Amino acid sequence: MGETLVLSLKNNNIQKENKILLAGEWVLEEHEDKIKNLSHQIFNSKSNSKKYRKINTLESDKIYQKLCIDLSNELNKLHSVKLGVKSWKIIFGSWLKIFVSVCYERNFLINEILESHEVNKICGVKNEDFKFYCNGTAEQRDQTGSHDWNNNLFHEIIDFNNYSLEKDFSSNCSVYDDNQVKNFYNTIPKKNLLLSFIEKKFQYLKYFRKNNDAIITTTGLPFFYEKIFEILFFQIPQVYKSKNIKYKTYDGNLRSRINLRYGKEKNIENFIRKNIYKFLPVCVTESFTDIFEKCEKNFPLNPKFIMSAYAWEYDVNFKFYTAKKVNKGTPYFLFQHGNTYFTEDFFNKRIEYETTKKFFTFGYSKKFFTKQFCNQITLGKNIKSKKNGKLHLIAPFLQGRITPFEQGVEVFGSLKNIYKFEQKIDQNLKDKILLRSSKEFFQTSRGKWYADKYFKNFKKNQIDYGVNNYIENLKNSRLNLFFYDATGILDNLIYNIPTIGIWNNLYNHIDDEFIEKYKFLEEAKIIFGNLDDMLIHLKSVWEEPESWWFAKKTQDNIKRFNYQFNNKGNIFSLYKLKNFVNSKLQ
Repeated sequence: MGETLVLSLKNNNIQKENKILLAGEWVLEEHEDKIKNLSHQIFNSKSNSKKYRKINTLESDKIYQKLCIDLSNELNKLHSVKLGVKSWKIIFGSWLKIFVSVCYERNFLINEILESHEVNKICGVKNEDFKFYCNGTAEQRDQTGSHDWNNNLFHEIIDFNNYSLEKDFSSNCSVYDDNQVKNFYNTIPKKNLLLSFIEKKFQYLKYFRKNNDAIITTTGLPFFYEKIFEILFFQIPQVYKSKNIKYKTYDGNLRSRINLRYGKEKNIENFIRKNIYKFLPVCVTESFTDIFEKCEKNFPLNPKFIMSAYAWEYDVNFKFYTAKKVNKGTPYFLFQHGNTYFTEDFFNKRIEYETTKKFFTFGYSKKFFTKQFCNQITLGKNIKSKKNGKLHLIAPFLQGRITPFEQGVEVFGSLKNIYKFEQKIDQNLKDKILLRSSKEFFQTSRGKWYADKYFKNFKKNQIDYGVNNYIENLKNSRLNLFFYDATGILDNLIYNIPTIGIWNNLYNHIDDEFIEKYKFLEEAKIIFGNLDDMLIHLKSVWEEPESWWFAKKTQDNIKRFNYQFNNKGNIFSLYKLKNFVNSKLQ
């Protein structure tokens, strides 16, 4: 007897099935109680292995690169503009890259299951006339974590592939489930009240703005360092706020004019080409002309250059402005703002690399498009651990399933480690815990499901759902324990405060070039791939973590790891950066 592949537990007909195969652990996020009394297995995708991370990333990028050219041509015709492919990548590149990756992974998963299991039926749900589009680009990450969005995408892919087996997609009356985080700019550190007040006062300096001032905004530099950097270019410091855009409504007739040619073969590229018009964000279709014509308002008309670390991804008005200026030859620079750059690339084709004149890194400089700088997030910050402080646990954020491989496996593993950790540690350590989580674990139905399952043994006052100032958490901690490979580990190595990292399959996500560096941390007992080994180490150093941390071997290995990869900066780093930028303007 064949198995029934289940993509959603909202399909009530699964109660009649005998052999149930869940497409992944993420299926349980929807009404896990419905499956408790049914015999079932959970499918584990091989796509998370390093081998398939490389293959899937490379293959999905091939599709993305071809689509960039064809979609750019179609949108130029649709809107009667003449933007180059690089400019269009600035506008839609981050969205398109994720969209292709998502479609590739979902299609890969279905085919992987059908090739390895005897499936005779697929059960899921669909919404009639479901709307896949979003307004800007920030909403996309929430969409890719939404059950309704994914359920309908699975239905579209399966319908397109026309598999010769029984399909049961029941109608789901809900329009959208509650998986949207209130603030899209999750990666940008939260500002304190004093800084917010100062930024408001800086708004008045816009009257001293010159038409050729450089745009230097959301660089990741601490606020006053960023303003000093602007002054080095002999301009009055500015604060540029993200613009609220009033988006137009979906226009099917307009979108039908986008014609990406596709073949008859049932593959994911043809699926994307045939259906992309339904998914495109409103900002590049219905609202394009309005945004394009107004994007220069409140910005210098002829900037010397444009520089950022965060705005390129979510700030729609900034992206349109930058694309317009880059199309006319304005130099464009971006900063590294996370730890996955280079270590998880597997090949070098990020939008940030392709669209900029130079990409300023924390310290890496082996690729032609890079320029060594420093970990700018840590500039000017002097943080020390607290001798009698907390055991600060840092949980992973809930990723929106945006990669061409099943990255969620890592998150599930980390959350399970947190649950096991609480069960295994001594009471004296339990009493010292402060678990730093993120707001989606509190604000969204998906996040609450994980919090209820994996954080249930922690007391309410032991969990910080992104409410506390993170830097204050560090200052009040004796030791920081990261349950995933986080940017915060790099930051703490600069601050030089006791830190441990624990995640499963230690080097699976690390490109081979960087394994030697991470080995330095493993030898110094800073990172672990086994929870029990980490617990033994934690118990041995807890009373005096600094005696381990500041031991010669530990410090030497930290220096080896940081060398030309995670540099510590100072005020003079800004002068060097200014001189380099000036050399590129000549």
